[in-house]
Amino acid sequence: IIALYGDACNLSKNSEKCDIAFVDPPFNKGLISKALDNLLHKGWIKDGGLIVIERHLQDLYDVREDCNLVFSRKYGKV
Repeated sequence: IIALYGDACNLSKNSEKCDIAFVDPPFNKGLISKALDNLLHKGWIKDGGLIVIERHLQDLYDVREDCNLVFSRKYGKV
């Protein structure tokens, strides 16, 4: 298991792809789509990999054509 912490909006190319990525961008900054683009286009996620996103309810984003929304959960304030 390898854990990397960093800015998903400013990633370099990667040769070893991950099975799972956890993305927790600052809320209400519109960074979800940019982070997803970087993870996918710079080789960070394996085909069939899972991306878990924590977001504020007001942070809207479109599900990319090359991705599938598996499930979504709504929790109270944390």
